[in-house]
Amino acid sequence: MSIKSYINQDSAKFRSKTIREVQDCIDASGVEPLVDWINKTCGLQVYNTVLKGGGVVDMAYGDGLHVCSVYTSNNTNGDTTYCYESKYNAKQKASRGVSIYVRGSVKLTSLKRAIKSVIPSLDSVNSKVCHGFFELPMVITNTVKVNGYKSKYELDENLIHGLLQHALGDSTSPIQHVLDRTALTNILRRWDQHDIAEAEKKQKIIGMLDTPLYALGISKETNNSTGVIDYFLGIIKNSEAVSGRFDVVSSFTRVADISECPPTLQAMITMYKSRHEHLEKSVDFIAKSDVYDDDLLVISMPAPSIYYNECELRGGLAWFLTPVN
Repeated sequence: MSIKSYINQDSAKFRSKTIREVQDCIDASGVEPLVDWINKTCGLQVYNTVLKGGGVVDMAYGDGLHVCSVYTSNNTNGDTTYCYESKYNAKQKASRGVSIYVRGSVKLTSLKRAIKSVIPSLDSVNSKVCHGFFELPMVITNTVKVNGYKSKYELDENLIHGLLQHALGDSTSPIQHVLDRTALTNILRRWDQHDIAEAEKKQKIIGMLDTPLYALGISKETNNSTGVIDYFLGIIKNSEAVSGRFDVVSSFTRVADISECPPTLQAMITMYKSRHEHLEKSVDFIAKSDVYDDDLLVISMPAPSIYYNECELRGGLAWFLTPVN
């Protein structure tokens, strides 16, 4: 049989299925015309099919991050409703008992018209996923310990007064304050050490983040597939246009398991697992709290809280990041 363009035959989800089985599921779902239209209009492809109810068809750009699910359901009148479900561009309002993430209509043309402007582009998907990576510098600075701090309370009023007199060379003040040079020298050394440590901190951020990074996203649950760990691998780098923002160099693509990652990345994952096996886990081997490993040059970030909109914060995934080279 000829393979329809809307089927991503290279999807990791289809390795145990034949194209005939995939096509039969799409046909049985009743949304084949909608799937075909979404593919031709926006370029999304079917990467997964789920035998649930009448059948659910999952679509993405290539075999990348999940974008939407399409399926049919029956309304209270028994009419068939075509449904489009996506966490991107949720409705502002919805009737009670209806998800803000689902758009539906008994008329296929009406649904097409409703979703044409809300189906996200690949750039939009990548941008929303990268939005949460602005936290990466903070993960490093919060992890790297700096001994001591500059405390203004180490300087009393008389000491500050004497410093002002000394700095300005003012010998006309009615009261001359004698400077305790030993005390000042000790304070100066502590403050200098703090500045040196802070400078090293900033250098660590520059060294870690001013290079392309492998970004391995990990999800325990993707849409309708529960209990299955999904992996998405991409490459990101600091944006040259917008400070604090990351751009996608290589789009996120689903990998079946860690063994399909580049050898250098596999090695880093193995060492990370060994060094941080004692930590409570968020998903798979990722710790439940942010981790910056200075020796490995690795950052891990847990899956966001369920109270966040998962599309707004790192795509709802836990992440493992390390320099490409």
